Amino acid sequence: MIPTLLIVFTAQYFLIRSMTQKTINETDSKIDVTLPHPSERYDAKEVVQVILYSMRNMDIPKKDSGQIAAWQFMTSRLQTQLRDKALIRPYLSEDIWKALLDFDSYTITHSKIEDKSAIIEVSLISSKRLTRQLIFALTKPNEMWLIDQIVKRI
Repeated sequence: MIPTLLIVFTAQYFLIRSMTQKTINETDSKIDVTLPHPSERYDAKEVVQVILYSMRNMDIPKKDSGQIAAWQFMTSRLQTQLRDKALIRPYLSEDIWKALLDFDSYTITHSKIEDKSAIIEVSLISSKRLTRQLIFALTKPNEMWLIDQIVKRI
């Protein structure tokens, strides 16, 4: 119970921290170009790989940069949903955050890529050899792939 609460509060802390930082830097560019950021050069699978790499290496090159990089690859709709859940009911996305914060390796198990949308299924393996399945739904609104939804496969 305590490790679960710790993960929930940690995820909530990072989300609220990023939102307050974003509000402070509202006049600056919304994209930190020193970190991986959305670009036309990434295809749908590469976007998922960049997010997973960023989350696995959370503090490289600086503290919390993995979370910031992942945030940049999300649509504004997903950012709003995550922000609302973190402020109101953080336990709703507990399994997804736990999977993204605690994994050693991953495998893309299935992908369906169309012109403006894609579904990428990923199997994440934690340090305790637990396997979690996540589904990333991506959209391509402006010639760049962005994560629109992350769900846990049941």
